[in-house]
Amino acid sequence: MKRRILIFGLLGPTLSYLLFVLLSREHAGLLVRSAWLVAPIVFVVEGGPLLICGLLDFAMERVHWWERLAIALLTGFALTFVVIFAFLPNLAKAGPAILQLGLVGAIPAAICSFLAHLAAPRPA
Repeated sequence: MKRRILIFGLLGPTLSYLLFVLLSREHAGLLVRSAWLVAPIVFVVEGGPLLICGLLDFAMERVHWWERLAIALLTGFALTFVVIFAFLPNLAKAGPAILQLGLVGAIPAAICSFLAHLAAPRPA
């Protein structure tokens, strides 16, 4: 459980920040230069949803790894929108381009789920 919390709680938001920078295209340079401001915001916004994905991943420990990965992906996508719309409700009017923000939570959640599967102790 400790490994899973570390993976989802530390690595997950870091991956979210990197993915956010990659999806920002023309603003990527500004986001990298202001990482001291943007990275903590991403950690706050994505930390909760990714830890919830980690708890859900732990609860489904006996399920196949690929099913956990798919559920983590969908949960990360949905919870990212819940948090983003809670902070910025006006983004709902942005149209379909806003769906990219869901990837900021979905892809790190899936990667963390897979890494947690690899880090899990195997029965002898």
